[in-house]
Amino acid sequence: MKSLLVFCVFLVLGSVQCARIRRQAAAEDPAPATTPKTAGMNVALGFMVDELDKETALGGPVNPAGLKKANIMAMKIQMLGGDVDTPTKDKLDTLNADFVADAAAPPQYAGVPGAGSPLGAAAKPADTSVNFGALGR
Repeated sequence: MKSLLVFCVFLVLGSVQCARIRRQAAAEDPAPATTPKTAGMNVALGFMVDELDKETALGGPVNPAGLKKANIMAMKIQMLGGDVDTPTKDKLDTLNADFVADAAAPPQYAGVPGAGSPLGAAAKPADTSVNFGALGR
């Protein structure tokens, strides 16, 4: 009987100590910002952004489909509680800004009169509108 009482005392003291240690650990050590999954996704996003950067460095426009996929990947990393790497985030922001600037600029078609070509804006195509109300009679 005496040994059971000693066992119960040690059991209570041990559980109190475990609870105290658990509370201290929870207060001191928050969850890590990156998990193995988000770290792998960061690596994949880095490769995607590097490829998009290479395409634009060769003089081409930003690939809209690739840029959309990279933005979705960055959003998924943030939704999972991770952080996008700073160099990758900076490159992605630059690519987004370039895409917006390219989309806002008027298209330049060589050889099409009146569409920003060297032929001038004076040569406009003829009016090709159709009056659909007159067709049904």
